[in-house]
Amino acid sequence: MSMSSTILLVDDSPTILNILQMILNQEGFKILTAQDGVEALERLAGAEVELMIADINMPRMDGYTLIKEIRARSEYQTLPVIMISTQDRESDRKRALDLGADLFLRKPVPPDDLVAEVRRLLDSGRPC
Repeated sequence: MSMSSTILLVDDSPTILNILQMILNQEGFKILTAQDGVEALERLAGAEVELMIADINMPRMDGYTLIKEIRARSEYQTLPVIMISTQDRESDRKRALDLGADLFLRKPVPPDDLVAEVRRLLDSGRPC
């Protein structure tokens, strides 16, 4: 795996974006950020993104709508998506996974867990 995979972080909290960006930058990933689903789709259109981490609760377009939009487009059907939320209800988890998320993590995500899951998803998409 090339160390410079590009990850798109989508969250309406600048604090969360900064924390996630710091964690993933230290691991050598390139980071793009967006503050809601509308901006995320714009970012995706203009870059080679290899994985997306998105919050569920955001203005303009929430994480559920974002993942629906992404999975409806052929070029993003296999893009690994991690949904994160402060909510940890089973219904939220199920809905995210049903819509096409690869993983649902509860905020705050321990940095080591986040990095491990990102690596796992990036590796699983590539032939050995």
